[in-house]
Amino acid sequence: MTTNQLSVGERNAISLCYFFSRINSNVRADQAYQRPIFVVLDDPISSFDFENKIGILSLLREELEKILFNNFESKVMVMTHDAEMFQHVAKIYSDIEERRRFLDKAGQPVAPKIISHSYQLISGRLTEAGTKSFNDYAQQLKGVYNYAMSDNQVTDENGQDTKVDYAQEDLFIGNTMRRVLEAFSTFCFRCSISAIFNDQDIMNIIPDIHREFLGTFMYRLVFNSESHSEENIKSQPDSNSSDFISHSELIKTARLLIVFMDDLNALHLRKLIPDFDENEVQTWGQIAI
Repeated sequence: MTTNQLSVGERNAISLCYFFSRINSNVRADQAYQRPIFVVLDDPISSFDFENKIGILSLLREELEKILFNNFESKVMVMTHDAEMFQHVAKIYSDIEERRRFLDKAGQPVAPKIISHSYQLISGRLTEAGTKSFNDYAQQLKGVYNYAMSDNQVTDENGQDTKVDYAQEDLFIGNTMRRVLEAFSTFCFRCSISAIFNDQDIMNIIPDIHREFLGTFMYRLVFNSESHSEENIKSQPDSNSSDFISHSELIKTARLLIVFMDDLNALHLRKLIPDFDENEVQTWGQIAI
């Protein structure tokens, strides 16, 4: 069987196993991971079904424990764009620390306390993210709402208009809007983004004056894929598509997304966005007429 006959998930699983074996190449089994190493894993779980995800998580749990127990100076960094994966990795680190404490109490000390840190990349900036309070969807929804409320001109501490550079936010807001709409469609209607636009019962919830425009305009988010799969990477153009979308157009899209969601489930937004301004959102709705 050639690699071309394997799925992306199967290739990723083989690559991960090969990666861990290469770390310990030419090393005796009882001396594995004894030298200090810095391991970086970029989205180790992608393109897997549920059963294979469990298997890969078990592999990660086993290997990360070996790395952290066998050399106190070793470090591991795991990156992901998946909120579910974020929680799984946090649980792995918690489990490893729990086992360390158990062994320590049993008189078998293996390592100092395992310290882990969780961060979230928001608009190009790393911010600390506690696993207990981490709510990916709610934070992203609030981020889209705040972006929609923003303007090119703001007032400084002296009451003077000042120019704000939204370059960083503009780079990331497109994917954030798509993830918000994807989560919203799943939570509220148990369907994909594209299915919303094909389900007449759902679309009929939207007022007549908005329905046709929003149905056409918001469908653009269906094509704003952020998949990291090899097939998508190979098909991407060299230039960044966000370079061709103006800040004002991104603001318009964010506002219409909020209008679209408000038309479909107004209570949902009011519960998740404490400072939700109904009058402002009604004003945005004029764009869709």
